[in-house]
Amino acid sequence: MRRGIIALLFISLFFMAGCSFICDNIGDSDHCYKFFAERKGDAKGCENIEKVGPKSKCLMMIAANTNNVKLCKDLPIGFGAYSKFECYQTVAIKTGDPGMCARIGEYTGSSTDVSPSGVSKKTCIEKANKDPGKSSCGWNGQACCEGGVCKEEFKCTMYGVCETSCGERGENCCMLGSKCSGSLQCTSDYQCVESCGGKFEKCCLGRHCGPGLECLEGGHMCNFICGELDTQCCADSQANLYCNENLKCVDKMCVTES
Repeated sequence: MRRGIIALLFISLFFMAGCSFICDNIGDSDHCYKFFAERKGDAKGCENIEKVGPKSKCLMMIAANTNNVKLCKDLPIGFGAYSKFECYQTVAIKTGDPGMCARIGEYTGSSTDVSPSGVSKKTCIEKANKDPGKSSCGWNGQACCEGGVCKEEFKCTMYGVCETSCGERGENCCMLGSKCSGSLQCTSDYQCVESCGGKFEKCCLGRHCGPGLECLEGGHMCNFICGELDTQCCADSQANLYCNENLKCVDKMCVTES
């Protein structure tokens, strides 16, 4: 209650005397000017701030709150300053406009209090489209639209979901041609790996395995052909050996019953 009364008195003083009178008479004048400028949406009010850190953040937050991306170009440069690229990302996320992320280009920046996930074109697009409300398909985390189409720079995975990336090592294979990057191969369960189809490896897409092997374990693992005449006996999950019909397992080989 006491804090509320003090806050009301503080705001009342501002309207009666102006922020200059108040901010010039307290210890942290920079953040005082920043406080009033942001609440009024007054970019000119940021000019009273001396340090580049709070001054750049002041302009950035006003740019995001007023959707005035032009302010990002006016951010001061120096140690502790927020970059214009973070400003573009902040505005894009605030307004839900992923198209603005193209301004970031190849720039990458470390995390800040405003951007805990860092700054990059990829991060910008992902965050700006987190809850797009623009379409029922095609955006990050949504189903791919008809024909396997995704919006912006998202890619359609083999599971039919739009993601920021697919086709890289350990990722889901991209749709349209079952694509994996470089020499990577797409497995039967749609994962990009260095190799598939070999003995004890995942079956390749289409459940293909190398010569002399077949896709076992529900279509997910390549192993030697077993259970047929003159081949090794198969083993079930309980490690019991067995052969196909009319054959029996002798010394771990399938032979005709006699």
